[in-house]
Order: sequence, then structure tokens, then C-alpha cells
Amino acid sequence: MPWIDAVYGRTQEDITNLTSKAFFNVVDWVRIENNTVYVRAVLNVLRSLNIEYNVVSEPDISTIPSADDINQFVDNIEHLRIIASLPVSSGIVVLKTDWLGVTSAPTVDFEVVNDWERNLQIIKNLTISISTYLVFCGVASVGQSRLWQNRFRNMFILPSRYPVRRARMLGSPVGSGLVRQNKFRRYDL
Repeated sequence: MPWIDAVYGRTQEDITNLTSKAFFNVVDWVRIENNTVYVRAVLNVLRSLNIEYNVVSEPDISTIPSADDINQFVDNIEHLRIIASLPVSSGIVVLKTDWLGVTSAPTVDFEVVNDWERNLQIIKNLTISISTYLVFCGVASVGQSRLWQNRFRNMFILPSRYPVRRARMLGSPVGSGLVRQNKFRRYDL
């Protein structure tokens, strides 16, 4: 699914004037759900992750999402925010995921929905722009093959007839002397 432009410019004037932004309907739900799936796919690909996802049933004009549906819906966005681990200075906010289905509880308003869509927009934009700075590398190899590189590794310890202590450094970097630092480094040859 392609990214659908997020709408997060809802204001109190839209609510009082009953503009098209004043109503949260099925189209808005589907757009946010689609953008959540899109951001999840971007994070999966760019960070090589397999992000968990709560499957939420798509509402239609005859159904109203329950508080549990909204909580699962928002939990998907919140989980992406946590996985993206973007700084607060980017404008991203923590989302509430414990909405209650009782009449006396606070309800979702236009500012909360703006936060949902703004978080998705920020995660998408920053994750894609950050990906240009990532360095992907495999196993580093320089010079000769590993067999050739390891040829001389055992030569730093001279053979001796009895166990001795040998310093692995030429000088004591800090604190106690070489003998005390190398107290337990014994090489039996």
C-alpha cells in the first residue's frame, strides 16, 4: 500500500465550523491504518526487524469501533514509535493506549488524532532520511586470507622450560607495576 498524505492540521475552528476535518470517519481510520502498515514495512526493511502487529478489524459505516479496537489501533502506532527510538526533540509524542469505553472517561478528540498521524509522519520521514546514514557491512577482511594472517600470532610468547609470568605490555599504563598487574597471567609452555 502506498503512503497516503497524513492529515494532522485539525484545529478547534474546524470543529466549531464543522469542516471536513471536524469528523473522524472510516476514511480517516483506513488512512491511518494504511500509513501504520507502511511505516511498519519501512522499519522492517531498513532495520531488519519483524515488528509485531495487532490486526484491527476495519470499520464500515454501520459499525463503531470499541475502546478495545481503538486501543489496539493506537498500540500499533505506539509500538512503532518505541521501535523507531527517535528523540523527543523530533516532535514525536507518547500516545495514550488505555482508552476506556465508559461515558465518564475522557474520549479521543482532534488533538489526539493529530498526534497519531503526526507521529506516523515523523517516523516515516526520519526513518527514511536516517537510512542514508546507516552503514551496512559484512565480515571485514583486509590483506591476506585468515590462515596467512594467523601464522605469526603464537610467536609473541617465547618458549620456556617452566611456567613463567610474562608481561603482555612494555610498560605499566597506570597504577601498580607490571608484576602486580600480570599476577594471574601465567603461560604454561
